[in-house]
Amino acid sequence: MAEGIVKLLEANKTTELCELADELPFEEIKQNFKSRCLHASGDPCDLLRAIFKGSPCHNPSGLERHVGMFVFAVELLEDDSMHPKTSSDLIGVLLMETDGYAAPTLAELADLFVDRIKAGEIKTGRSLELFPKIMSCIAVCSTVPLAPVSCGTMDGSEYKSHVLNKLCAAKWHADSVIHLANMFRDVPMSLEELKFVIEKIMRLLKEVDLRELPALVYQLLLLSVKGHKRLVLEGVSQFFHAMDQQCREEESSERESVGTICVNELRHTEGNVILHIVFAIKQDQDRGREFLKYLKSCQVQANDCMLAPFNVALALSISRIQRFGEQILDSLKSAIIANFRDSDRYRTSKWVQENVAPPVDVEQQILQTVENSKCGWDHVSQGMVQLGFLLMDSFGPKHGNVSESAVTVWLSPSQRACSLGATILLETFKSQEFVRAEILEQTLNRIVTRATSPSSHYIDLLTGAVGSCPQFLIDSLSKVREIFDYLSFLPVPTAWGLLRAIEPLLKVNLSLRDSLMLVLRKSLFSRQLEARKIAVMGYLLVLEKFKILGTVLPSSQPLSQSLHLSQVEVDVHSRPDSAGNEALCLEILGNLRRCFSQQCEVRQVLYDVCWLVGVSLS
Repeated sequence: MAEGIVKLLEANKTTELCELADELPFEEIKQNFKSRCLHASGDPCDLLRAIFKGSPCHNPSGLERHVGMFVFAVELLEDDSMHPKTSSDLIGVLLMETDGYAAPTLAELADLFVDRIKAGEIKTGRSLELFPKIMSCIAVCSTVPLAPVSCGTMDGSEYKSHVLNKLCAAKWHADSVIHLANMFRDVPMSLEELKFVIEKIMRLLKEVDLRELPALVYQLLLLSVKGHKRLVLEGVSQFFHAMDQQCREEESSERESVGTICVNELRHTEGNVILHIVFAIKQDQDRGREFLKYLKSCQVQANDCMLAPFNVALALSISRIQRFGEQILDSLKSAIIANFRDSDRYRTSKWVQENVAPPVDVEQQILQTVENSKCGWDHVSQGMVQLGFLLMDSFGPKHGNVSESAVTVWLSPSQRACSLGATILLETFKSQEFVRAEILEQTLNRIVTRATSPSSHYIDLLTGAVGSCPQFLIDSLSKVREIFDYLSFLPVPTAWGLLRAIEPLLKVNLSLRDSLMLVLRKSLFSRQLEARKIAVMGYLLVLEKFKILGTVLPSSQPLSQSLHLSQVEVDVHSRPDSAGNEALCLEILGNLRRCFSQQCEVRQVLYDVCWLVGVSLS
């Protein structure tokens, strides 16, 4: 019987088609249509077109059958077993039919969708592709009757707003939120209606499974193309800030999950969300400008969310975009130093302690971001390196060298900022292998190029890097050897600190030690007084670290009576040959003997450092 209907459609026999459609039981038509949709027993689109053609909307029975088939097709679209191509073809047919409906029918269909959403009957989201077209048709209607008829009529745009209000006031099933967010991209809305919809979706973030959050945030970003970009960015940032707070509270109660979700899963979700936001900003840089405004407003309002781990991670990822990098890093730097100054005032003022809430622990939040970046946040680690060096460059010591006696119990805000930058870089160096080369290269470059200003903080960073990952430094010997070429041109304190920093490597790599010995020998015969001082200090450092004790030197090598180092034995794990160890010591002592005929400044260095070596070996 269904084949007969299709043939009449193909023959364009409309009258016969209408008569046959009236004669056939509607349930039989529905079952045949369902079989074609789900079991591929024929083309469902041809049958649907034939039924629509044989059911004219000006006829009450025809309109009822027409709408009934439309509704039945909508229900079938949510069946998982329907082939995607079949559903796509059906949606095309239904969209074409929507244009021919009158306002009452459109209102009926809109209410149908609202009821299905309330009942949680949206499974695949395919049927929702029809809703935007229905709403567009309603919006252009001059009048739309309300149900029941006695309630009067509404303007088309007013009725559209009425449907949106009903839809947003309804409870949405968590599984359908992503589909609904995708649907609203095509629904015509004013800015006020768009804000209402976005806020509704934002409230449902906490009800969606963590694994589904990146997809939902992506749909929100697409939806915000119409407007309210800042609202989306601000809402996502605040949501994950709240999740992080909940995570810390539950960890403090010795629980390892957020609700029923693992903390690691939360970190991976945050990482994916950050990637989606950064990609969206690359596509539409207005979002980047809105994010900058959000950062500045947080800074002005002293909002705790400004330096929350997720917000910092997001900001650092966006800073990789050249257009926004400098502004974002400056905002973070300003917020950090402002927080340290507030902390300093809070610590020193009793009145502030009694009337103002304590400032947040910025160091803990920033370092939490570093810790979180271990979960594959490579896009965050690059920005973290930039932030660390920015803090060290901006707030490092400016004049002279900070002696140990100058260190106080309480660090100034600038000192805390510099220390935080060093900690960021060191922790990132330990945990992220792919940025180690960049950190090492930038550290060495700063030690060499900023010779006229204090570089003790960079040397401390290099010392920490050598102590935490010596094998990486050994694998990067070319960079370390390169800095030896500049050793004699550095200030004496900087050169001494540099030698102290790399001394652990000398005992495990012979080629590096030999390179240093060659540079020291050249420096000892340099015309520059500072270079000869550095050579003396370097030689004595080698003697100190190779533990001079024991074996009597040959009498053919007399030494000055002022230098009582006539009994030596070198314990070097990397060279078991005792003859080679003895030769090393003889070479060093022979070179140091020449220093007694040089200027008093060189001899003074020899005496001072030689005493320290003797103390360390005693």
